[in-house]
Amino acid sequence: MNQDKQILLDEIKDQITHSEAFVITGYKSLEANAANSFRGMLRKSGSSFEVMKKRLMLKALKELDLELEDAHLEGHVGIIFATKGDDIFQSSKNIVDFNKENEDVFTFLAACVDGQMVNGKDAKQLASMPTKDQLRAEFLGLLEAPMAQTLSVFEQAMSGVVSCLEQKAEKEQG
Repeated sequence: MNQDKQILLDEIKDQITHSEAFVITGYKSLEANAANSFRGMLRKSGSSFEVMKKRLMLKALKELDLELEDAHLEGHVGIIFATKGDDIFQSSKNIVDFNKENEDVFTFLAACVDGQMVNGKDAKQLASMPTKDQLRAEFLGLLEAPMAQTLSVFEQAMSGVVSCLEQKAEKEQG
């Protein structure tokens, strides 16, 4: 392998190892303005999109012991790198949203989450999953609901006692 390709290979491997998760996408007819708006969407969620040469990407994945199950890659290929593990869910949602607006430009080919490669179908399912922040909020809501109901019962009981005392005090005064 010549020196230029080795440098590119090392750069791809470095990006893969420094990202917590990534999605491999195929794309077609992506115009410059659309690509810029897509990159802007990803930037907001802390992710980035890189166009890759297929052979170098496959070689980098193989050297990192991350193999694609279906190495059937047609057209152009890109990888969305998430710097935080939770960003992969938002990035997947961004792909789905972008596809709705731009006639299915992207296809999910694979993803790597927590060091495990998943196929394109499973990668697309990431878009329907809630993010960690959403799950945390739901969990806190579940914990908070019984406490709020208990507090409401105590407030009702105390207001009943106070009301009784007020009525008795009025009766004695009147």
